[in-house]
Amino acid sequence: MTEQPDKCFEHHMLLKHELEDFKKEFDDLTKSCKDMHCFFFGGINQLDGHISFVDKVNTLYENQKNNRNLLLRFFTVFGVMFVTALVGLGFQLHKIDMVASNWDSAIQAQKNLEIEIAQLKAKVVTYETD
Repeated sequence: MTEQPDKCFEHHMLLKHELEDFKKEFDDLTKSCKDMHCFFFGGINQLDGHISFVDKVNTLYENQKNNRNLLLRFFTVFGVMFVTALVGLGFQLHKIDMVASNWDSAIQAQKNLEIEIAQLKAKVVTYETD
């Protein structure tokens, strides 16, 4: 009869150890889930100075969005300045072209006057010699 309580005790101890191991696994899994939750979404168990993964992704997205907006503004301002510079350059080239054509016409008028003066001098010389 003494064998029956010893077998029950051994079986009881075996079940007790398995239950404790199962409880330890469950506690480790629960801790792991809490750690993962803190990693992704933040929490009170999170290490100092560390932010959650979701916050990191949101911060990276905001930085990328801000950089894209800054780049878009830069290209917009640069494009407007470039077009303005081209228009200004066009006006300056037009002014230079107008001045050059005015000089050409003034030089041509001066040459015509010199030719007329030379013709008049030639006529005066011919009248004086006659």
